Amino acid sequence: MKRAWLVVFMSVVVSGELFGQEPAVLESVFGSSSELLFETRAAVASGRRIAVLTAHSIHVLSDEGSVEWGRKGQGPGELAEPVDITWTDAHIGILDIGNGRIELFDERGEHVRSQGIGSLWARRIDIVAGDTVLGTFVPMSDDRAVLRVRGARADTLLEYTRRGDSVRLEANGAPSLTLKAPFSAQVEWTILPDGGLAWYEVESRELTFSDRDGRVKESIRLEWPGTKIGDAEREWWFATAIPDDFQGRRVFGPLRDVARREVEFPHELPAVLGLEADTRDGVWVKRALSTQGEVWRLVRSNGAVSGELRLPPGRRLLAVGEAGLFALTRDEVDLELIEVYRRPAWAM
Repeated sequence: MKRAWLVVFMSVVVSGELFGQEPAVLESVFGSSSELLFETRAAVASGRRIAVLTAHSIHVLSDEGSVEWGRKGQGPGELAEPVDITWTDAHIGILDIGNGRIELFDERGEHVRSQGIGSLWARRIDIVAGDTVLGTFVPMSDDRAVLRVRGARADTLLEYTRRGDSVRLEANGAPSLTLKAPFSAQVEWTILPDGGLAWYEVESRELTFSDRDGRVKESIRLEWPGTKIGDAEREWWFATAIPDDFQGRRVFGPLRDVARREVEFPHELPAVLGLEADTRDGVWVKRALSTQGEVWRLVRSNGAVSGELRLPPGRRLLAVGEAGLFALTRDEVDLELIEVYRRPAWAM
C-alpha cells in the first residue's frame, strides 16, 4: 500500500490566544493511491490502527497494511444498513440498523457472531469491558437514550430530547421535508475508555463525567461563546440537512431554493457541537464546523483545558487514537481520503 507523508502546521489556540504553531506529521491513506472508500460513515481507532466503516464494508489500517471485508445482505456477517463501529480488545463490532443486530468480527475480518438488539432502535455503539452501550432513539420522536446492555439487562445512563423548533419545507416538484431549526443546541455525549460517560447539557452548560454505573464524578461549567454563523455555515446546513436524493432520484433542489429564501438562522453556533473521548483523559469538544476548519478543544476530567486545535478546512474528525487524530477529507480527484495528524504535545 502506498503512503504519502506531508508536513503541515497547526495553530493551537486557547481562550482566543495563539498557543503556538507546532509542525504535525500528516499521513494520507486510502484515496486514489490505495483502496477506495465510498460513503464513509464512522471510524474507530485502536493504538496506531483505525477501522473505517463505509456503506457495506469495513477497512482496517495498521502499520502492517490494510484489510477489507464486508458485503451487503441479511445473512450472518452481512450488512444491510450499518451505522456505527466499535473496537474491543479482540473484536470489531458493527451496529447494523437494517438487520437490527450487532455483527462481531475478528481483526482479520472473520465473522465471530451476530447479536440481536431486540426491539431497540440505535445509531451509536460502544463495547467497553464486556458491556455494550447503545445510543437509542424512538422512531418519529425526539426521545433519545443511552443504554448500557449487560446480558439481558439494559440500564439507562442518560435520557434526553432533541431540541429545536420544527421547520417544514415545501416546493413544487419535491417531497415535503420537516427538519429541526438550523444549529439547534443539542445534548452531546461520548463513552470514555474506562466505560464511563461524558455528556454536555444545554440548559446548565455543564460537561459531566460519570463512571460505568452512572455515578457522577465531575461536572464542569463551560462558559464559552459560540462562533459566528456566516454564508459558509449556512451553505453547510443546506448541504447536510437536506438530502441529496429520495428513492434514487435527485428531487430536493427546489427545497434548497425555498430554504435559502425562508429559513432563519441564529447569529452563533452552539457553544458545543460534539464530543469525542480522549484515549488518555478527558474529552475533545467540537467548537466549529469544517467550513473554516473544525476546532476541537481538549478538556480534561478535572476541568483543565489543555489546548485547542483547528483542522484544515474541509476535514471532519473521525476518531482520536493514542498516536494520532484521524480526519476524513477528499483528494485531488474527489475521492475520500483519511489524514492522520500527530497528537499535539499538549495532548500527550
